[in-house]
Amino acid sequence: MTYDYDLQISMHPRDNYEQELQSLPENTLLLVGSADGSFQAEEYKPLFEEHSQADVIKKEGMTHFSTLTDPNAQALIAERLDNIN
Repeated sequence: MTYDYDLQISMHPRDNYEQELQSLPENTLLLVGSADGSFQAEEYKPLFEEHSQADVIKKEGMTHFSTLTDPNAQALIAERLDNIN
């Protein structure tokens, strides 16, 4: 997958992102890759800690899209889903 203007704009946070983060359910998982080509991966954790109760896990070497396509990421997501009560 390649990035184009429309794809990049569709991922842009809304102006009221703090309120949207605060409304996330407690069991939210944000899986980020250290090699994210769209966002600064190191900025997710402090932002989400300030505005939500979401768990942020950063995986080394993963890109924005490989957090969904990598088998290890898929296993982590599946385990998380299995543990939701």
